Amino acid sequence: NMPLEERFVAGIVELVSSSVARSHPGMEFVYVLSGRAQVTVAGQPYDLEEKESVLFAGSAAHSYAPRQDGENVSLFIVRRD
Repeated sequence: NMPLEERFVAGIVELVSSSVARSHPGMEFVYVLSGRAQVTVAGQPYDLEEKESVLFAGSAAHSYAPRQDGENVSLFIVRRD
């Protein structure tokens, strides 16, 4: 059984511009549903195509952006608190 303090938060994020960098406890998984995204983790950019993903420590400052300004990007994000 998973302890109640280990919870997951999931959602879809729609991007048309860069997000603000943030950090939090736990891990984060990002999957590109559509478009092309750049996920920056601890200052290192990762270019992701549709159907690609990345997993990282949420404590590292991270942000999301479309690979091209104005491009619509849809991300599925799961984070563990």
